[in-house]
Amino acid sequence: MINDSVPWREQLWRSADELERRRAQRRWTERTSFLVEREIMVGCYAIRKLHEARKVSDALAAREWEVTRHALTSARRPDIWARATPWEYSDFPHGTSAMLSITDLCNQVVHSYIWLLSATEAGDFDGIYVASDRQRLSGLFFISVDRFVELFRAVGSEDITYVRMQRDTNGDLQYVGILAREPESDPEDEGSQR
Repeated sequence: MINDSVPWREQLWRSADELERRRAQRRWTERTSFLVEREIMVGCYAIRKLHEARKVSDALAAREWEVTRHALTSARRPDIWARATPWEYSDFPHGTSAMLSITDLCNQVVHSYIWLLSATEAGDFDGIYVASDRQRLSGLFFISVDRFVELFRAVGSEDITYVRMQRDTNGDLQYVGILAREPESDPEDEGSQR
């Protein structure tokens, strides 16, 4: 349970900044690959926990995020030995647009069975190829670094201003609505508003 969302939202902004900085990085080591993986993994886990704690607005929770889906093309099933070479069993050159909910996108990362950093021909980091343990038999997703930056900043910018709850027929409190107001500027500029 996340009680105070402020430090988590501020960290999402820092993670978005770090991913943007890494986009043009030319020299990669095991360490820098780990740092990118950590930023994305922890960011997606934090977003999932914020959502579960009802600290994400209904509007943002309902939003879908565009990614690219690559279908499986062979009878070969991605297993522990094949997960590092998804181009051998996925339609890499012909991805199709797909929409994922905030939960589905984060779960692809948090439960990743396949995880590969991606770079352009010029060598710029441009995203990851990922598939969760549950989705690995139906395809592979490419999620761009721009999508992660957008997602992290969207959640990091929210200022939850209203939570409405009511009791159900059993007397248990249920969330009815969560509204947010986004700050007018970068949260680092004015201090924490969440």
